Amino acid sequence: MTFMPSPPSEPWAIHVMTNAWPAARGAVFLAVAAQRIGSAMFIEWSDAALTWPTGGDHPFIPEAEHVFTAKGIDQRLYDLYAPMVRKIMPVGVFQHRELLKAPMAEWLANVVPDPDGGEPTTRAGLRHRRGEDADDPITERHWNSAWWQGTIHADELDGARRYLFPVAAMILAGAQSGALNTMARPFYGGAAIQLPADTWEIDSAMVRLAWCGLDPERPFDLNAAPTHWLFVERESLDAFVAGIEQGSLLPELQPRPRALLDVAEAQQLEKTNVAHFPSKAAALGEVTAWLIERFDDQATERMVKDQFKEEALQRWRGRLSARGFATAWGNAVVSRPDRAKPGRRP
Repeated sequence: MTFMPSPPSEPWAIHVMTNAWPAARGAVFLAVAAQRIGSAMFIEWSDAALTWPTGGDHPFIPEAEHVFTAKGIDQRLYDLYAPMVRKIMPVGVFQHRELLKAPMAEWLANVVPDPDGGEPTTRAGLRHRRGEDADDPITERHWNSAWWQGTIHADELDGARRYLFPVAAMILAGAQSGALNTMARPFYGGAAIQLPADTWEIDSAMVRLAWCGLDPERPFDLNAAPTHWLFVERESLDAFVAGIEQGSLLPELQPRPRALLDVAEAQQLEKTNVAHFPSKAAALGEVTAWLIERFDDQATERMVKDQFKEEALQRWRGRLSARGFATAWGNAVVSRPDRAKPGRRP
């Protein structure tokens, strides 16, 4: 049976299915075009930005220290937030991940076959598959791991929102002006059709970017199920990306954030130069310099990477992502390679 790219069943899902991206002669799939435009717009761009919205929002939970106190467990907070902790990271999943860090002998001692025919897994993993861990007690270590996972995921979602709105706005501006020549090709195959610039006279390109498709017969109906994949002519995309990188785009090709964001966000953006949408590059430089300075402080000699990371994310909350810290750490250890030597758990 020949595999063929299938229409996405959920928004943004197509961005995860990179091996299923369709092709068209002389054109670039919209997902790839968005990656190239995003990379040209942002120093800290990651192609994963287009996949972050697929994870959904994680619920808020308090830090473990507020629940597991010196006087014991705060039962009120535990009972209130334990279901959310289990949603973020079920008990069996946590125990399974902990075993991944254990010595090989301990890992192998816990691997068991799945009587139901699934892949072999740990005892904890098998209990989770069967739903037997639903009422297991949550430890402080488990709670803390879930809090970190939720925090990192929320930060990724925030990064996605920061990136995706201006990228969608840039695509919209380019398509409306004719600088980006777009086309649509039927799902599963067929001749591609050129889309006139008027097709992009819409308020936001986020819906089209989420699906990488549209129905050419109903291009302005947000509830219309896509029937065609969206592509950008390669030659026009190359010129457009070069214009972004060189700062030579005409003023009318700059993003129009008020059409995409709510009023409060738009008012905030009006205080910035939308031609160069704010990136987190400045924060990266600050964090790198801060790390180098902390490395020289004897009080931090025994600190490991995760401890620096926790402090940095608090200091630069809203400006620094987990990925951003990893970049800053890599830059900093270049000047102090002893911080990354084996045994220090960088």
